[in-house]
Amino acid sequence: MSIEKSNDQKKADSHLKIWEDEISGSINRSSREIGIYDRTKIEEKIKGLARETADKKELEFLGVLKRVSPEAGVYLVGGSVRDAILGRKSKDIDLLINRIDPVGAVEVLSHYGKVVFDKNPNADLSALSREEKEKLLKETYGIIKFLPRDSESEELIDIGYPRLDDYTEAGRSGISGIKNDAVSITDPDLPIAEDLKRRDLTINAIAVNLLNGEIVDQHGGIEDVIRGRIRAVGDPERMLKEDMSRCFRAIRFACVFGADIEPDLKRIIRKIFRPALKSSSEIYGNEPEKLKKIKALEEDIRSEFEIRTDNLPLCLQVFWDKTQNKARMAVAKEVMGAEIMKAINADPVKFTELMDETGGLEVILPEVARLKNIAQSPEHHREGDVFRHTMMVLRNLPLGASFRVKLAALCHDLGKIETWKKNEDGSISFKGHNRQSAVLAERVADRFRLKKNLKEDVLWLVQNHMEPILGNVRSIKNNTLEKKFLKSDDLTDDLITLARADSLGSIPERGAPDTENVDHFAARINELRKKLSVVGRNTPPIVTGGELLKMGFEPGPRIREILEAVREEQLKGGIDQKDISREYIDEIVAKKDSEDFISA
Repeated sequence: MSIEKSNDQKKADSHLKIWEDEISGSINRSSREIGIYDRTKIEEKIKGLARETADKKELEFLGVLKRVSPEAGVYLVGGSVRDAILGRKSKDIDLLINRIDPVGAVEVLSHYGKVVFDKNPNADLSALSREEKEKLLKETYGIIKFLPRDSESEELIDIGYPRLDDYTEAGRSGISGIKNDAVSITDPDLPIAEDLKRRDLTINAIAVNLLNGEIVDQHGGIEDVIRGRIRAVGDPERMLKEDMSRCFRAIRFACVFGADIEPDLKRIIRKIFRPALKSSSEIYGNEPEKLKKIKALEEDIRSEFEIRTDNLPLCLQVFWDKTQNKARMAVAKEVMGAEIMKAINADPVKFTELMDETGGLEVILPEVARLKNIAQSPEHHREGDVFRHTMMVLRNLPLGASFRVKLAALCHDLGKIETWKKNEDGSISFKGHNRQSAVLAERVADRFRLKKNLKEDVLWLVQNHMEPILGNVRSIKNNTLEKKFLKSDDLTDDLITLARADSLGSIPERGAPDTENVDHFAARINELRKKLSVVGRNTPPIVTGGELLKMGFEPGPRIREILEAVREEQLKGGIDQKDISREYIDEIVAKKDSEDFISA
């Protein structure tokens, strides 16, 4: 017999169920979310990495270094330590060694492989005196690259000595935040902790001694990795004084690890996108020749980044590089571009949101920032303006999307600004926006020095992103699909990925997003691929223009139409390749003309 529960009991049970769900949810959440982790287990992971690395054949020199200098320390630093905490595999080996004579260490390493100096990569160390080796070490700030003998990998191992960066002369170039303003002092006897103080972010300031498993983490980097927090080593203001490019690195790491940038650091990042307090005329007014060249570069930057403020933003300022004797940007475009592209590849949504929040979007990617408040027809875009639509497209990309499709998604509607038109019936159209978007995407690609092949792929994706979406996809002929979309399977797959994300990011006034056309396009592409696998992907056309002329066809535009009709039949598998006669081709052409008349 069941007993009916009272209302109070039901209420209590309901509260109990909510409490149980909360507890269960907390238990299942990651340590990052609830801020709890087992420090001992994390440290054991790092020590395990140290043991595993020390046992590698490439590092068989460790024992000799220890015998040469019993007090020596050989520390693994950088990404491999950070990745070990996250349970990721890393191939990078970056070492810092101290308490051993640098020349002596180079001589030991030479017995186990090739030692390379950036300043003189082809130097024959066996022919150099001690003084010459010391000079090379000084020129490279004690940093060498080592290629172990018989190594399975061609990757060089970076090996350096602890350094101190002296920024007492920061600003000597006229502005602060210039990386090459630092005077680096290498000191082989310097404790490793002192070297870690000069690092940019706490997550990059963790080291482990390969010889004894000692972990050095005086800046709390381990906890920041676990909690998903991007924090500066020391005072974040240092970045404005020492190296503004570190702000772009912070954004990149936040995207790579899905981490949050600590508020004080985010405040500093905002500053690099604000106009400088002093103009170049105020700084270099007494040096007219330098000022002239600085102004010329400033004009190029204003044009390229579409800057309208009187003074350039801090990160885009121009200074006179006394070492190279020329005008240069505060943060080189190559450096800026590399960090930005890595961030987009890691997480395009987080990157765009972070840049927007810190004021960097309108400075670095004004084409994207301008998409805000560009209205669209509610009939097709109930989601809102073009910027919001772009963000939805980025969110709808699959996790494994390629870098080029992520970049194309960010740029696919840039041209809607120039092509916006309000029609007489009140609707909004963007005729030809795909072509204009490709023009603006090219500006972005050139700004950040994208490699030629990558740039061409991105522009092709942007220019063709509407093809799978348009209603006429069902009437496109096979030979047209072949010529336009089957030169590269991977690129066509990326186009379908982009078009599907675009469709999912477009919410019509009535109903849900519709991917029917994209699905049909994908099905036709797959069907054509199967046919080509039978016919032969590289099978040449069954007849040539010259052969048509020999059959008696008149030269002119009609020849091309006939060739396309024959190729279409060939792709359908409806051609008897053994009997290509004038009469047979006339039948194909008559069939095509009849189909064209009916569809007209």
